Amino acid sequence: MNGMRASAICLAAAALTFALGGCVSKDEHDAKVAELKQAKDDLAKAQADLEKTNASLKEADDDRKQALSDLALAVDDLANLHNGLAAAKTAATKAEREKNAAEAKVKTLEGENADLKKQAAELPKLKQSLATLQGDLTAAKAAAGKAADATRAAEAKLKPLADANAARQKQVADLQKKLADALKAAPTE
Repeated sequence: MNGMRASAICLAAAALTFALGGCVSKDEHDAKVAELKQAKDDLAKAQADLEKTNASLKEADDDRKQALSDLALAVDDLANLHNGLAAAKTAATKAEREKNAAEAKVKTLEGENADLKKQAAELPKLKQSLATLQGDLTAAKAAAGKAADATRAAEAKLKPLADANAARQKQVADLQKKLADALKAAPTE
């Protein structure tokens, strides 16, 4: 905008100088030259201001581009942080489930451990009972052995008695038969 104004001033000064060039006095000419010089200086200043403004605009545009780039990086970082947070929440939930399962397993193992301790405490009593039972078993086996020996001895004694009994029964039967035969043969009166 300043450049357009400077160009307009320069053109106006040049047109005025041209129009008045042939019929002006030296003082007017010098004033017009000074005015033209001033217009040139104003134009140069306006062009310098324009260049500064353009440089400032380029710098602002570069800053805007950098800010957009930084914003894009920040958005990517935010997305990565969001994904990381979601993954951390998932891992925390999984860890909580695993912790609960481990605590339940610990309780189960503590119960089993208590049972084993109780059984271990009862083990001396059980060993004593086992020793007593083994003693009783040994005594019972010895008694069974003696009873078997006595049974064999009794069976050994019974065999001759049984044989003698059988022989006596045969004798009695023979005598009963003879008696019956004799009774049949005896005269009847």
